[in-house]
Amino acid sequence: MENIIVGIDFSECAHNAMEHALATAHTLKANLTLLFILASNAKLLDEESNKIPKHSAMEVANEKLEKLKAECLSKYPDVNVQHKIRIATGRLSKEINEEAKEQGNALIFVGAHGLSGFDEFFLGSHSFKVVSFSDFPVFTIREANTINHNLENMLLLIDSNRETLQKVKLSAQLAKAFNSKVYVLGLQSSANASNRAVVKSFVSRAERYMLERNIRTETDFLEIKPKETETLFEYADSHNINLLVCVKEIELYANEVFVLTSFNERVVNQSHIPVLTIPVDNSIYAKG
Repeated sequence: MENIIVGIDFSECAHNAMEHALATAHTLKANLTLLFILASNAKLLDEESNKIPKHSAMEVANEKLEKLKAECLSKYPDVNVQHKIRIATGRLSKEINEEAKEQGNALIFVGAHGLSGFDEFFLGSHSFKVVSFSDFPVFTIREANTINHNLENMLLLIDSNRETLQKVKLSAQLAKAFNSKVYVLGLQSSANASNRAVVKSFVSRAERYMLERNIRTETDFLEIKPKETETLFEYADSHNINLLVCVKEIELYANEVFVLTSFNERVVNQSHIPVLTIPVDNSIYAKG
């Protein structure tokens, strides 16, 4: 990955996302863009919580971005850091994807909560929009500054969906860069023998891919209900996981519209651990 883009709204959650993005940019030797998106109805808040009119927002945002850039460079002088203000012409949740398209070969980082005018871009009830609209991998990160920015332990979630193995390649690239250990976890939510056999087969293939690249790997299986996430998070905590890796599981509507499944939404919205959601290569679906 050559470019890393982090959504900035000057909240604590956005700052935490920036910290993760910066550490990742340093490790991957990637460029880092601090991106503020100015919505048509945006209002910024200064340190004294006084509202700043929109006509002053560009100037204030630029000053704040300059300070954040200086902070980044003080920690990692080797990272090429730029900041950018993008004027929203459509949904805020789509704007960062447009920026990623322009830069290409990108990873996107977003925080958990945003300020007025930018909150649609962040998590909470709108989390699925950020990931659903992205053609690029998205890291979603809550306000938890104690989380290790280095990806020492990654949890690769494997289920019976045919998209599930699409997350393996990028996971391996990150694991090699961070010298991570990868836990390949088969999620079993069906008593159907054929379904469980598929999960086992996919786990075996993912494990083999990692081992062939000399990545430290451990495999396991977890019984989990379709809409349950608590068991998953308990497993992650017990193994000191720094990153959950999902693929953007989808449902197809009229052969065109792609949306996150309810389980994916729950993982992204509820996880206190950073989540990486990888987009699906929809060429695997038959045309017409």
